[in-house]
Amino acid sequence: MTDRLRIFEEFHSKIGERTLDDIGEFLGAEDAVESYRTEASETDGIRIGVTLKKFSFLTAKDIFLRLSEFMRHSYYNVYTSEETKEGVRYLFLTGAEGLDGMKMEIIIDGRMAD
Repeated sequence: MTDRLRIFEEFHSKIGERTLDDIGEFLGAEDAVESYRTEASETDGIRIGVTLKKFSFLTAKDIFLRLSEFMRHSYYNVYTSEETKEGVRYLFLTGAEGLDGMKMEIIIDGRMAD
């Protein structure tokens, strides 16, 4: 495991009751989104797979940045991205001072992510 990813691997999420609903409402309102899937666990955090109607790295980045702004907490926000020929994978951490935070893995491509 690289030092860059260690914080993401060791982080444990605290997921609110409406968090997946909020993410679904956000993605459901996006015109560029063909489909999406969300799942959550306390150890792995939130996994989101997004299929775009027409993939572009610019559209994927725009959706991720707006989603991260929508979901962010006030104290810290950290993300990393990895581009591949099929799409892009984002890892995102957010939290409030003195509170547990939330970890997300977001995969955006032109077909549904596994």
